[in-house]
Amino acid sequence: MQLLRSGGPNPELKKLYRLLQAQACMLLPTFLPPFQYPKSSSGSGSAASQRDTKFRSTIATAMNIHENVCMVLGEELPKEVLCGGHIVPVKYARHLRTQLGLSSINHPRNGVIWCESIEKAYSEGALAVGVDDQEHLLMVVIDRNWLPIQLATYAKTCKNQKDTDTYMKALGSKTCADLQGAKLKLPTIMHPAKRCCLWTAQMYLQSASMMEVLAPSANIDLLKPERMSQYDGREAALCLASNDLSGTTCC
Repeated sequence: MQLLRSGGPNPELKKLYRLLQAQACMLLPTFLPPFQYPKSSSGSGSAASQRDTKFRSTIATAMNIHENVCMVLGEELPKEVLCGGHIVPVKYARHLRTQLGLSSINHPRNGVIWCESIEKAYSEGALAVGVDDQEHLLMVVIDRNWLPIQLATYAKTCKNQKDTDTYMKALGSKTCADLQGAKLKLPTIMHPAKRCCLWTAQMYLQSASMMEVLAPSANIDLLKPERMSQYDGREAALCLASNDLSGTTCC
């Protein structure tokens, strides 16, 4: 580390250091303290809302998609009920953005656009995003206590009654259990980083296991840390070295 910080760093040593950084994200969950469910949303209500709206626009612009479509439900919804969710929580920005190959915690590849009801469940550690053998991103409900909870429970009331009706119609009587195995509708130009999904999923899974609330229906095979190694290594190292995370080859 000191050699890298001194004047005129050795290019080969710097390259090796970045390779080790790319590989480190697979091991980090083992050494970090058990993840604790957030007690409250980050930031004040208005500040958090402004941040999520801005991040939603950032994701939509980078991925060349409409910012009024929920990636999980696959439906067009009023912008007022959609937010830009961080896959790796903002609280871990200082520790993880380098190891995960992100130039910033607000990098669009650390984000998804979904409705606030889903964001609520995810921020509480009840949901995670897994990866299947075909490299699809799937929702996994981890906490069994959330399975019967209707998404409408956390539905936001819009200023316009028509928008509220549209949102409630999209949610219907869907519960968190209905999200089990739901495939995210992803763009082709850029997609959320799989290693970010799996890293966070491991923390949520560890916490649910320790609290003995793991849902029997949760397909934990989609969250296995072994899958993380498939999306690191050489490709992640190349992304770190070039600081270019816009390509679709970088998972």
